Amino acid sequence: MSTWPRWFYYIMLAIGLAFTLAGAAMAIVTGEAQGWIATLLFGACTAMAVTSLWPQLLLDGHLSGSDLLVRFPGPVELRASPKRGLYYLVTMLVFAVVLVWMLKMGSVQGGVQTIMLWLGAIALGAGVLLQGAMLVWRPTLTLSAEGLFQSLMWRRGMTLWSDVADIAIWREPISGTPMVVFNDRTGRGPAVGRFDSGLTGRNASLRDGFGMAHEDLALLLMHWQERAMGMAGTVSTGPTALTPQAGA
Repeated sequence: MSTWPRWFYYIMLAIGLAFTLAGAAMAIVTGEAQGWIATLLFGACTAMAVTSLWPQLLLDGHLSGSDLLVRFPGPVELRASPKRGLYYLVTMLVFAVVLVWMLKMGSVQGGVQTIMLWLGAIALGAGVLLQGAMLVWRPTLTLSAEGLFQSLMWRRGMTLWSDVADIAIWREPISGTPMVVFNDRTGRGPAVGRFDSGLTGRNASLRDGFGMAHEDLALLLMHWQERAMGMAGTVSTGPTALTPQAGA
C-alpha cells in the first residue's frame, strides 16, 4: 500500500482522465501535436493512479504463496511478471518522448533546464532499453532447501538460508513502492545492496515481486526458510512471527 492516502490517487485519476480526454479531443479536432503529447503524458499519469489504487492488476493472479509452499523442498523457480515489466517500459517511454518533444520544440529556456531535460531523456531512454532487455531475459528467483538463487541478467548468486536474516518489507518514502529486503550475513551482496543498507537497514533486496505481492513473497520466504532450517536441524534466526517486519 502506498504512503499516500487513497483519496489522493482518486483525485490524480480524475484529473488524469479529464486531461487525457481533453488532449485527445484537441488532437482530433485541431490536429495539433500538443494534443497527442498531452494525451500521452496524462494517460501515463492516469495509469500510475490506477496501478496505485489497484496494484493487483500488475500481479500474476495464478501465483499463491500457499500453493508454492506445498512444493517444498523444490526447487521452485519464480519469474518476474511481464505485466509489471511492460508497464514500466511503456511509462518510461512515454515520459522520454515527452521530454524529447519539449527539447525539440524549445519549450524551455536556459542552459541548465535544457541540460536537465537531456539528462532526464537519456536516463529514461536507458531505462527503456534495460527494461526491454529484462522482458526478454526475465529475472528469476529459485527457492530450494539450500537457499534462494537470484538471476538478474548479468548477476547470479545463491544465498543460503542459514545466511538469510531479518526479512522485511521496505517502502520507498515518496511513492510507497515496496520491495523485500533482508540481511545476507556473508556480506557478499552487490554494491547496490550495500548502498541500499543505509536506506533500508538491510544489505540485500528483491525489488521484483516475481508475480506476487511483495508482502506475499516475504511471507513465502519466511515460511520456506523456517521449513528449510527445520529440515537441516537448525533453529531459524529470522523473524519469530511469520509476518513481514517493517523496514528499519
